[in-house]
Order: sequence, then structure tokens, then C-alpha cells
Amino acid sequence: MKLPEYLKTLGEAPLPKLNVKNELERIRNDPLNSLISRLHGKLGDKVADSTDLYQRAYHFYYQSVERLLPDVSLARRWRNGPYYAERDEMRMPREWVGLAHRYRAIANHIDFDFDNFVIHSRIMLDRAIGLSKYFLDGGHLPSFNSFNRHRKFVIEENRFGNIEYARYFRAKTGWFEVLREVRDKYVVHPNRAGLHTWGLFKGDEFVYAFFTAVTTGSGKAEPRAFLLGTHRLIRQVDGFLRWFAKYGTARV
Repeated sequence: MKLPEYLKTLGEAPLPKLNVKNELERIRNDPLNSLISRLHGKLGDKVADSTDLYQRAYHFYYQSVERLLPDVSLARRWRNGPYYAERDEMRMPREWVGLAHRYRAIANHIDFDFDNFVIHSRIMLDRAIGLSKYFLDGGHLPSFNSFNRHRKFVIEENRFGNIEYARYFRAKTGWFEVLREVRDKYVVHPNRAGLHTWGLFKGDEFVYAFFTAVTTGSGKAEPRAFLLGTHRLIRQVDGFLRWFAKYGTARV
């Protein structure tokens, strides 16, 4: 999936209404548990360092989601009611007053929780891809330290022999382009000149929008935008991990 196609999905494929409790329950159990159990059973201590690093990374990833999703849910409810009353200086119903107080208590660290989510998503994927060295075969193999380099090799290298694996990466991992761009260019190494960031809702989905000016070859500054849907990315990462576990478990 190319980047423009990914961005279109933010408008064309609305997600089901977000239920924070159900979403957290769904991802609380690590999708790679079955693969890790198989690796330990077949290879023993040989895989201990790799699996320990991954499990720690997944734990931190889950904690970042556990903080972000309640923030997002609260922000959506505030945006649909108290926001307008506060903006227009209107008297609020009692239940809105409590909601507004709860929102103000977390408003200053939503961006912090979002950055943590982006960073730990990327770290966790790097650690996950390290486990593929125990089941991929052939003479031409990708990086096992970087999801980005691993994905690029798998997609572009004609001599990579794991055809089903490469087909999945080509068709189903376009979401990573957005995560990589946001993590690298806007969270970790931002260009402060002309950078604007804000959160918005598309239906029930919380989306972070990143806008900046990019200097082209002609020297002109042109606007560039990236959108990252938090709920959507969680679902896409989870889908990848479940496929990865199934593929790897069948081949260990």
C-alpha cells in the first residue's frame, strides 16, 4: 500500500466505535505468545535474549496504549459537548462540568502520551522483527534489527526467497510508512521551522495531523501533511503481529 492510499483510508474506511475497555482487553495478551512458546520449545536458551527484549518492548507498547486510549476517549467526549459550551461561554449541565474537569486534568499530557505511543510502537516492531531470524531461510536475508530496513529489503530484494512473507509485506504494511515518517520527522528529529501539530476527530477516530513546510529542489517551500489515526494504527499493528505469529509458528 502506497502512502497516498493509506491516507485515503482515513476517510473511506471508518472504524467501529471505540470501546476502550474492549480494545485494551483484546491486545492485553501478546499476539506473539504462541510463537515465543514454540521458539522456546524448539530452540531453548538460544532465543532467550531475543524474546526477553521483545516481551519488554511489547509491555511498554501496551502501557503506552493503555494511557493513550482513555485520553482519546475522554477528549472525544469533551469535544462533543463541553468544548462548545466553554467556547461560547454557556452554562453547562452538571455532567458536563465533571467531564470538563476530568479533561483538563489530562489535556496537558495527551501529546506526551501520543509521542510515547509512537516511539514504543516503533521499538516494539524492531524487537518483533528480530524473531524472524529463527524461521526465515535462504541465502539472502534482511536486517533483523530494524523493521524499516527489514521491510525495505523484503519488498525490494528479488533474491529473497520467502514469497508468501514478501507478498504480505508488500500488500499489508503500508501503514508503517506513516509511523516511520511521524516517528522520524515529527517526534524524534523534528524540523521546528513551520511545524504544526494538532489532534482532530474523523468520526469516532482520533487522528493526529502533522503539517510542515518542505523545501523543494527549486527552493520553494511547499506544505506537507501526514495523518496518523491512533485507533487505526493499533489495529494495523495488531493485525501484523497476529499474522507474523501464525507465519513464524508454522515454520519454526
